[in-house]
Amino acid sequence: MNNTAERQREAPTSREIFIEAMARIPGPIAIITTGAGERRKGLTASALCSLSADHPSVIVCVNKTASAYDAIVSEGRFGMNIVGKWQKEIAKIFAQKGIDRFSKGTWYQSRNDVPLLAGAPVALACNLVEVVDGFSHSILIGAVDGVSLEDETSAQSSIVWLNRSFCPVS
Repeated sequence: MNNTAERQREAPTSREIFIEAMARIPGPIAIITTGAGERRKGLTASALCSLSADHPSVIVCVNKTASAYDAIVSEGRFGMNIVGKWQKEIAKIFAQKGIDRFSKGTWYQSRNDVPLLAGAPVALACNLVEVVDGFSHSILIGAVDGVSLEDETSAQSSIVWLNRSFCPVS
């Protein structure tokens, strides 16, 4: 056995150890949005990925107690706005409670009527097709109805969530 293998030991799973393990896995950051006008709601998420290209779809995991959860499910559609490093402060606002989350950034309504963030490296307009129970969270499956892409330079300026902080990709 080498020194690394000797130092690294498997620990019994506990909530705390699991949370620490997940903090060490980088994840994309997106602002998930829904609604229009005074009904706009949103949150910051880091548990998301593509599901299928054959039927363009994505998944995002949302805590059932999140302030925007009920609105996303009842509206039946959501925006997935991937955050660029210049939009980090907007992502922080969407992670807070009791404030106007749409006070920063430039927002426009997609063709399926969800708020999308202008200048986001990638913004997807999705129709909610299924909600799967995942214990404290729900796995939301969205069929992608529209895609907004910024130039490749913007895509290379995305950020990820790693070790409980925002980190640049490049």
